[in-house]
Amino acid sequence: MLSTNELKNYASLRDLSLRDIEAYCDLTAGHISQILNGERPLTEDNHRKIANAINAAYAAKLNGTFRRSPLDENKNAVKDSDGGNGAKPAPKGRKTPASK
Repeated sequence: MLSTNELKNYASLRDLSLRDIEAYCDLTAGHISQILNGERPLTEDNHRKIANAINAAYAAKLNGTFRRSPLDENKNAVKDSDGGNGAKPAPKGRKTPASK
């Protein structure tokens, strides 16, 4: 198992950003960053997910099928959770304005 520094170097040598890795992984870029910076533990499962995502993203770059996750207005990655039908999920929060 590679250490967090070795995983960082592994991605860097392949010219991959956290967002590139995120596109091929079910972890967010923030979560990956926290793991690689030692703020969260590197579990075997997360190690496997990150290493597989690096390999998949690099292979996609080599064969020309590379894709990035689309970003929302806050520059956060938007994961496909709509089942591919293009429908937006219902907004979370209040349904009506709060009265004073």
